[in-house]
Amino acid sequence: MTISQRVFYLLDKQGKKQNQLSKFTGISTSTISAWNKRGTDPAAENISAIADFFKVSTDFLLTGKEKFSPTLELSTDEQELLDNFSKLSDKSKGRLLEKAENLVEFETPLTIEPKFTYIDLYEMPVSAGTGIDLSGYDKEEVKVKQSREVEQADFCLKISGDSMEPDFHDGDIVLVKGKPKIEIGQIGIFVVNGSGYIKELGKNRLISLNDDYDDIKLSENDSVWCMGEVIGTLEEDDFLE
Repeated sequence: MTISQRVFYLLDKQGKKQNQLSKFTGISTSTISAWNKRGTDPAAENISAIADFFKVSTDFLLTGKEKFSPTLELSTDEQELLDNFSKLSDKSKGRLLEKAENLVEFETPLTIEPKFTYIDLYEMPVSAGTGIDLSGYDKEEVKVKQSREVEQADFCLKISGDSMEPDFHDGDIVLVKGKPKIEIGQIGIFVVNGSGYIKELGKNRLISLNDDYDDIKLSENDSVWCMGEVIGTLEEDDFLE
């Protein structure tokens, strides 16, 4: 099993989504999708963050196996507590564990309000299907939780349609990093002859991830404008107002 295969195995096993991995690590969703589609592996500098997201060791992510250390380094206080605990009766051990849990709960800090920022949300949707006229659209500034993805994005907008499933769904709000050109294999927002789409960029075409939809073939007569790269999505609880 390759590293990328282990990533998608863990996503499925832990019931997590690609956009959650993207938000935690700062890796764009189009890059994560490319690992699955092309069989490529994550860059070395991203391994540690990915392992932290799944709460596994980097050894497991790289090899599928955990390294076992026969020795556990404990502080003097920790070793003394362990020695004393081993001398207690089962009943006393139970009482001590209960008190320890209460102490941990007591010392858990109060919930801190998440840091926030503002980002432009365009009121026009972009289509994951037949295309939507983008003329005359407005935008509003919305308050959202701060994250690496949000900091990298220039604006966000809503998706209409299901041709980019399973990665993007009808009603999803995607984060977009504005740029006039993206690489083949990346997912972007495009305006073709006045209609807006979210698609994967292919060679002379825009690709739908849902096999039920045809790709959009591009010719030299088409007016094509790239608004930017899709780097993630916003969940409902990301909005603070």
